[in-house]
Amino acid sequence: GRYAEGLDTADRGIALGTSTGTELALLHIRRGINLADLGRRPEARAAYATAFRLDPSCGLALYNDACLDALEGDHVTALATLGRAIAVDGDLRVLARHDRDFASLAASADSFACVSARVAACPLC
Repeated sequence: GRYAEGLDTADRGIALGTSTGTELALLHIRRGINLADLGRRPEARAAYATAFRLDPSCGLALYNDACLDALEGDHVTALATLGRAIAVDGDLRVLARHDRDFASLAASADSFACVSARVAACPLC
């Protein structure tokens, strides 16, 4: 379906070899998003890691990895990774507040601990 087509499009873009830097990183993020939606989370994480290696200023790679952590119930890692993403790109804080992938964080004890226990800027606050 749609995600397989999206994955194919991202893979073709990567294979062309004409994209560099941020553009190539965004192709890897697109690849990761489609892999995650296909249930292939380990491959999605690898795509996000590749994207961040290609462009360390691309907080969206970390953001999407944090989404997977939250969806898998690993709230501590999700908050830490989301915090790193926001440190790279502060605009992601607004996106995170409204992202359904992080809904479980808003109600979790880990989120409260993030706010109250020495974390100066909770990613969700």
